[in-house]
Amino acid sequence: MDKPPLKAPFLPHPGYRKLLDVAPSAPSSSIEEAYREKHRQAEEAIPPDLERLTSVQDTYTILANPANRYPYDIGTFRYRF
Repeated sequence: MDKPPLKAPFLPHPGYRKLLDVAPSAPSSSIEEAYREKHRQAEEAIPPDLERLTSVQDTYTILANPANRYPYDIGTFRYRF
């Protein structure tokens, strides 16, 4: 059985740090504070901005974990749609 051709599931994501407004040298505590503030803003919007909530959560997942942050910082990280 032939497999269907693979689509390119991974694409570079521009601006994780820009979304949270943190510097490249920001420590984990600053990233967490920025995440909480942006998450709260998206939740308090009327109606809640679900797309922005998802983006903020994805961003925090990448930047909060040093194992994910390093590939992102050097430009080799790819995220899945």
